[in-house]
Amino acid sequence: NDIEISNMSSVKEVFSKYQPDIIINTAAYVRVDECETNQDEAFLVNALGARNVAVIARELEAKLIHISTDYIFGGEAEPRTRPYTEFDTPTPISVYGESKLAGENFVQ
Repeated sequence: NDIEISNMSSVKEVFSKYQPDIIINTAAYVRVDECETNQDEAFLVNALGARNVAVIARELEAKLIHISTDYIFGGEAEPRTRPYTEFDTPTPISVYGESKLAGENFVQ
């Protein structure tokens, strides 16, 4: 089934029907360049959509695995000596990164 992730009723209807134990959220508005001019859509899918899935996962007591992106980090002038981790401070430099970070914050 297709889910309109930015619509809580749609998310609730599908997940309530299947009652999953684990939910893996891979949904994203990934047209990175378009996010700059279509900010509303980026935040609807990447932030509000992630929130909707997190709320339903909690209601169903399902484990949630949320897929994010390295775009929440802005990069540095100097090369990194290690990969980013969840303990690094996010510094998004694009609407896409900001919308994905907002989704992460909702999920947490």
